[in-house]
Amino acid sequence: MQNTIIKHIIRGVFLILLQVLLLNQIHPVNLLLTPTVFFAFILWLPIDVPPILFLLIVFVYGILTDVLSNTPGIHTIACLVVGFLRPYLLNWLIVNKSFNKIKEKEPSSKLLGNWISYAFYILSLTLSYEFTFIAVEWLEFGNFFFFLLKIIISSLLNFILIVIIDILFMKHAERPK
Repeated sequence: MQNTIIKHIIRGVFLILLQVLLLNQIHPVNLLLTPTVFFAFILWLPIDVPPILFLLIVFVYGILTDVLSNTPGIHTIACLVVGFLRPYLLNWLIVNKSFNKIKEKEPSSKLLGNWISYAFYILSLTLSYEFTFIAVEWLEFGNFFFFLLKIIISSLLNFILIVIIDILFMKHAERPK
């Protein structure tokens, strides 16, 4: 239990530092790319965290990212949307519905049954995060096609980055062959 908590704290700190110190410093080549991977921490939290504690963790994590990124609550709102959607998506995707018997407590291809379900999980929540983040950032739709294009391109970029980070840090036994 102690090791799991420490592992998640280290993972969360690493992802925030990666976001704040590296990804936020990248000046976009164009207005369509927004590399945002810190919220992968939320995607990988164990499924057995009580709902109130989970949302509190998500809220604090979003606030911390906003403070370090100098954004006025935008990350917090987007993180909370992901935090609210995640349990419903996991409930829909998890093959074995008896949570007490599941050994694997973190969302993964093993827990969700296959890589396609896991990729769908990551992509769905990434799209939700990006839609919320960009909508709140703009507070208007302006050019609707540019808005949609930015969401799609940023989501695909972040999906690829999250999968790469996941593959780099996942246990050897879980890696796809």
